[in-house]
Amino acid sequence: VLGTVACNAGCGLPMLVVKSGLVATVKLVAVGEPGKRSSLSHLNFHLNTIDGVHDGVFWLPPDGASHPGEVVRMVALVVAPHLRRPQLLDALRQRIDAAFLPRRIVWVNSLPRDATGKLPNARLATWAAQQLLSAGSAQPE
Repeated sequence: VLGTVACNAGCGLPMLVVKSGLVATVKLVAVGEPGKRSSLSHLNFHLNTIDGVHDGVFWLPPDGASHPGEVVRMVALVVAPHLRRPQLLDALRQRIDAAFLPRRIVWVNSLPRDATGKLPNARLATWAAQQLLSAGSAQPE
């Protein structure tokens, strides 16, 4: 056994993963249907396996980011210049549970990765919020 996994019981709370002495947090996403949970890294993996997606990430805005009490919905930010919304959603439906399909898909030119290719949470959150407010959130149909 390489390590152990301990999971917080709350919806969307971080999960602590200990593997071979390394510690990482994994963001779990739970949707309205009981028992429907996934990790953002799992969803990102499937998004990035779609032909035509050059890069992409699922992002879960913080609670109350838009309006207090509003239900938070996942957003997909994608670099996929030749894909249209229906094509992307069809491909996602073949890979992930429909409960995790993003309501909003934002097409972007690139993701704000750092020099090592990672997307630090703080950088992603700031950038994604800006993208949602900008004209860059137009979705090709």
